[in-house]
Amino acid sequence: MKKINVTQFSPLTKIMLWREESVIAVGDWFNWSDQEDSLVKQLIKTAKSKKKKSVIFVPIISEDMTGFLVDQNLIQKASKYKVDEIFFYFLHQVIRLDSKSIADNLNSFLKINNIIMTKNFQLEHVFNEQWLSEFQPNKFTFVNTPSGENYIKKVNDSLSKSDFKRFKKLTKVEFLISGRVAKGSQRARTLGYPTANLKYSNKLPLKYGVYGAEVYVSHTDETFNGYAFYNSINDGESFVFETHLENFNREIYEWKIIVKPTIFVRNSIPYTTDDEMKRLIKEDVKFIKNFIKGE
Repeated sequence: MKKINVTQFSPLTKIMLWREESVIAVGDWFNWSDQEDSLVKQLIKTAKSKKKKSVIFVPIISEDMTGFLVDQNLIQKASKYKVDEIFFYFLHQVIRLDSKSIADNLNSFLKINNIIMTKNFQLEHVFNEQWLSEFQPNKFTFVNTPSGENYIKKVNDSLSKSDFKRFKKLTKVEFLISGRVAKGSQRARTLGYPTANLKYSNKLPLKYGVYGAEVYVSHTDETFNGYAFYNSINDGESFVFETHLENFNREIYEWKIIVKPTIFVRNSIPYTTDDEMKRLIKEDVKFIKNFIKGE
């Protein structure tokens, strides 16, 4: 497998990058389907014919999860192709700029020879046919690709049923949840089970309830077993995936973590007292520990 170059870039850093001319492919990468597979193949073919670098260009439009994959999944999938680079561009930091300013920003930092994308793809007020025609004339190519709609439905169906084996069979990668830890109500902490909370404004394609999980903490480069709970806050105003890390007792706010749910334990059960909540947590933790041991 070819080692792929990974670049994570924020235009607000004002750091100039030395770059070779490249052909970039823009797609719905966080919902990578047959459509994106076809797009990558066209990227490689075009870059080779032009003798330019091939780059999978991933605009980050939100700190939320915007699909069923995360950046680690994309790197893994991109590595299976002979692509030179995957480039994460933090567009959500400049999305309030007008269309021309964003085009100028891209042209200042990236030596784009050609942009490849599908005609049905649109990202906010940029990366659509009108924007390309106005600000990237003679630099873009639309390609015909198969629809990934049915595939995406199958993937989301596997997650709605917490069928992580089926998810992996379909996508060839593990289902992961990632983000920076935010402060929560700290109720579980008072019961002896502090949690690392990942909050999102959009719903993950998972059913609410309790999960066993593995948690990678990038700050310490360690992986821990965990007890996780996914639920909505304020009747769907936001959503939280909170995980208690076993044998971990450090403050973790703002640290990035990657959670891999391993098993669905049970649906959410309403509780009225702290004692009832503590009893349920103890039972769930015991079940998850036995699952890890293979019992």
